[in-house]
Amino acid sequence: MTALDPTHHYSQQAGAETQKAFQLTAGIIIVDLAVMLFTAWWWLLIIAVASAGAFALFLTRRTKVTLLDVNTNKFITTSMSTWKDFQASHPELVDKAGADQD
Repeated sequence: MTALDPTHHYSQQAGAETQKAFQLTAGIIIVDLAVMLFTAWWWLLIIAVASAGAFALFLTRRTKVTLLDVNTNKFITTSMSTWKDFQASHPELVDKAGADQD
């Protein structure tokens, strides 16, 4: 885990784990909706809702967060609690999520 420098700007990014979880969730929902449309089995909608709920739960349970140090243009990983504390103490140094150096 990396300590955050109070003179740098940071932007929260989607890490590899988050991207994989999103792709899996999106794939399950798309396949589920396609099967549901062709078979008219509306109870399959439960799977789509459960997949979206599982992804939301995954996002709230993360212990690590990937950040972009906008000043050096490097990705770092830190604990979620460190990031939340930094956001509260230095809100002017927190850029919008997904922002890049440009």
